[in-house]
Amino acid sequence: MRDIANSTGISIGHLGNIENEYVLPSLEVCQKIANFYNITLSQLLLNVNVDMSDLLHVGERREQSWKRYRGTADSLKAGGGGKKEHDG
Repeated sequence: MRDIANSTGISIGHLGNIENEYVLPSLEVCQKIANFYNITLSQLLLNVNVDMSDLLHVGERREQSWKRYRGTADSLKAGGGGKKEHDG
């Protein structure tokens, strides 16, 4: 994944989110990936097995990710930084 990131300028984090189906890549990102593999955009898109029901669930996964993020952020704001204090 590092090779693709270095060659395309797409961050490893974003590639990971695409791979884990948290986000759908833009056409620009798809084109960069196709260029990396030296194939056309059409070839890339034709070789992607997409179940339309999966596309509908991407928004749900994004919402779940946002809720996890917000929960963590709210916990940190409230002083629950995850570290336990030790009596000494």
